[in-house]
Amino acid sequence: MPVPILLDAVAARVTGSYLVSGKALSYAYFIALAAVLVVLLRKSRCPWPIAIGLVALIPATEAGLAASMNARSDTLPVLLQIGAVGLIRYRDRASSTPVAAAIAALALVTKVTAVWGAIAIVLWLLLRSRRRSLWFLGLYAAFSLILIGIFAAASDGRLVSNVFGLSTAGSGDLGTLITSPY
Repeated sequence: MPVPILLDAVAARVTGSYLVSGKALSYAYFIALAAVLVVLLRKSRCPWPIAIGLVALIPATEAGLAASMNARSDTLPVLLQIGAVGLIRYRDRASSTPVAAAIAALALVTKVTAVWGAIAIVLWLLLRSRRRSLWFLGLYAAFSLILIGIFAAASDGRLVSNVFGLSTAGSGDLGTLITSPY
């Protein structure tokens, strides 16, 4: 998706190296994710040592280290989705809904499968306010379409054809996208 590509291009221009820029961005994404997780754990009344210890366990495992420090990792969409979920959870105001929807939509254009955050928010809000849940869902759809439209226009339509073609495993059939991997 276009957001990581744009961020990599900007960082490569700054550093002069695609390898250095990719690793630097991976580290920055992980540090930001760790900070957000610690803040959210503290808001859940988790003591400082336990919050820091829990977050430190992520890179302590082989899978966590590989996932968080890989130059092409999924840390950025996870960061954005957790940020959106945390915003809705701990800023329970209607004014946080558009911001969370925009962040969740940005996660979608960061990785096409980054939808679990938006789903979690919709379910959370359904339990609290059906009207606010629909408001979030509408804003999320609008922001997502706007962002995809901007990137599709900037790429002369190649974004849509590439993402749709790759997501449907070359079949070009929408049914394949919906039923995959089965």
